Amino acid sequence: MELSKNYSDGHSQKKSSFSLEDISLFILMALVFLLPFFFASIPLFSFQFSKSFLLSASIVIAFGLFLVSVLKKGSVTFPYHGIILALLSILVVTLLSSFFSSSLFSSLVGYGFEIGTFSSLALLILFFLLTTILFCSKEKIFYSYIIFFTSFFILTLYHGARFFLGPDFLSFGIFTTLIMNPLGKWNELGIFFGIGTLLSLISLEIIRPTRFFQVLLWLALVVSIIFLAIINFSLIWMLIAAFSLIFFVYILSTSTNDKEKDARRLSWISLSLLVISLFFILAGNIVGGYIAKKINVQSFEVRPSWSATFEIAGKTFKENPVLGAGPNRFLTQWFLHKPAGVNLTNFWNTHFVYGVGLIPSSLITSGTLGFLSWIIFLGFFLYIGFKALFFKGREQFSQYLVVSSFFVSLYLWAVAFFYTPDLTIFTLTFFFTGLFVAALSFEHIIPVKTISFTDHPRISFISILFVVFLLISTVSFGYLVIQNGLSSAYFEKGLIAFSQGNMSAAETEFSKAVALDKKDLYHRSLVEVNLVRLQQIATQEDISSEAVRSNFQRILASTLDNARKAVEKDPTNYQNWLVVGKVYELMVELRVQGAYENAEIAYTEALKRNPFNPAINLERARLEIARADFKKAKEYIAGALQQKQNYTEAIFLLSQIEVTEGNVNGAISSVESATLLSPDDPLVFFRLGLLKYNKKDYKGAAKAFEQAVALNPVYANARYFLGLSYYQDRRSKDAILQFEAVQSTNPDNAEVKLILANLKAGKSPFADVTPPLDDEPEKRDNLPVDENASENSGE
Repeated sequence: MELSKNYSDGHSQKKSSFSLEDISLFILMALVFLLPFFFASIPLFSFQFSKSFLLSASIVIAFGLFLVSVLKKGSVTFPYHGIILALLSILVVTLLSSFFSSSLFSSLVGYGFEIGTFSSLALLILFFLLTTILFCSKEKIFYSYIIFFTSFFILTLYHGARFFLGPDFLSFGIFTTLIMNPLGKWNELGIFFGIGTLLSLISLEIIRPTRFFQVLLWLALVVSIIFLAIINFSLIWMLIAAFSLIFFVYILSTSTNDKEKDARRLSWISLSLLVISLFFILAGNIVGGYIAKKINVQSFEVRPSWSATFEIAGKTFKENPVLGAGPNRFLTQWFLHKPAGVNLTNFWNTHFVYGVGLIPSSLITSGTLGFLSWIIFLGFFLYIGFKALFFKGREQFSQYLVVSSFFVSLYLWAVAFFYTPDLTIFTLTFFFTGLFVAALSFEHIIPVKTISFTDHPRISFISILFVVFLLISTVSFGYLVIQNGLSSAYFEKGLIAFSQGNMSAAETEFSKAVALDKKDLYHRSLVEVNLVRLQQIATQEDISSEAVRSNFQRILASTLDNARKAVEKDPTNYQNWLVVGKVYELMVELRVQGAYENAEIAYTEALKRNPFNPAINLERARLEIARADFKKAKEYIAGALQQKQNYTEAIFLLSQIEVTEGNVNGAISSVESATLLSPDDPLVFFRLGLLKYNKKDYKGAAKAFEQAVALNPVYANARYFLGLSYYQDRRSKDAILQFEAVQSTNPDNAEVKLILANLKAGKSPFADVTPPLDDEPEKRDNLPVDENASENSGE
């Protein structure tokens, strides 16, 4: 069968000019083509938000045009089957769960149309429904495949060029490493090439393409396997192996009905693909590790385990068994119920917004009713899919469209069950599922229903009124999309200004964002900016004390107001309570009456919402230090260390207290005894090094830090202070080596860059710098290096 031939059916008719439906179809095709590699190279839109904006705008415009065309025609034709009702039931349950959520706004919209929100799910289901209606012919589905493969080859050429020419080639200032890509996460790129693998496999086996298309399909298959080997995501290999086996059996079983020479035909391609998949499943770590080392690709992704997901689900059931915690609220339940052992890992403060997979996460976010609705939908999907695979009396090309769309969409739903895909892959899931239902409808495997608005006046009036209501809702939603996009742009501009140290510009941009969209994130950002501005005002010497006092009071009032508004917007978010506590903690230092009590209340509320986070106890310790209650501060530090025994920040703060209390010698003696009891604990040696450094025993400090680094080579803060110790001991070359090691794991740390530049120039580490960037740890509020970034890079 020639792929160049045009195919049509009873639903499709040639038209002399483009209709509104044709324009809607074109918009959706353009969306599928652009979404895998679309991104905004301007800094005003974040990478993920630019894709969300494209998706939202495209679907809203396409749906609006479709509704107008329905009003003009006076009728609408659509597939009518239980699978569509099951999918709509998921949306209804998600909406109900949103209204019972602890944060309605977060569940309905979120911060940027996250896929866990009601609005995102509604958009994707709308995309699915439009696909089932607009792609209602064989030629349209075939064209959509061509569009997918075109996008596929563009991504292939882009990444192939970067593998050969290096990560700086076409990085656009965004994709600075080889694993960073326009589609999304590194593993998601593998999922995308998994689609290419299945689609090319099925195309080569079922149809007989022209020589040109055959070459392209073989090229797509080979390229997909190469990329799967480079990415080496074990879940994809398992799914490819399972689908290769299923397809092999399918070809073998269906070919027995052929009376010609192809009887009992074996699918050698799927059999070969099965063998390759099994090889990478069994030897993937060795082979994949070798490939990754050869091309200098390192990727690390972490998510909660099955046991952790079910543990949190069980505890959530005790509180909200029917509708769960609410869409997009997995994170709140993670904070409340995360396993204790997580605090001992590098990911103790990681914000997991989903569980082990997207669909299993619905156990927590939508409860038993939500998870059950997903299972019913998948049940309908599997039933109608396997029934359609063996449907008789269909021509070969129709069989190809049904089989290919079913297998690809089944593969993507399996991904959604065992993994958490981002926006692009989840959008393709709904798209290919829509193509599958469209193929079933024009093959009359599922019924098609037509509603006419002109047959009965009463029904016509109600139907037209409903369509007009949908049109108004679409326009309103479009306005919200534009408003959300503008607020996000202002927020990104504010972040850029903040990173450049321009607090005035950052405050202006964040204020513009708040004016358009009063998210708690924007209010929190204003608080962070104002806290920095308050510190700057306190050190000003070129203006009168009265002006300083006036500015300080004005900004402090604004800071407190924004902190309170953040809490009002989402009182379940512990971060909002933390910023309130920080503002009042500053007021404690200013001796404001009642500030301590309010700060204590705020930190207590934060701890209620994230009870296993040791950082909150550390903030409470700093609050006690602000009022010089060192005994109580030590109690909170002990609490933080009880939650996370390897908490470097807590050890650092404890050493500061001991120096302040003048108990350095006693502290050193006790820590030296601890090193004998725990000779394999790098944290103990780090604390000993800090104490000796503060005592100006630089040789002793260097020896302790050396031991800490020997036990943990990626201990960045230990290397940092080891470098300072070497410098004080007149070992500048050794100091440079240590700071180079720190910079390799923390390339964006401005302080490390500054120290390294000074040392290489023959200057002191902190030449031309004012406190708190100096060599006295007791004057610091925090450690100089982000230890999580260092440890993760060393994985």
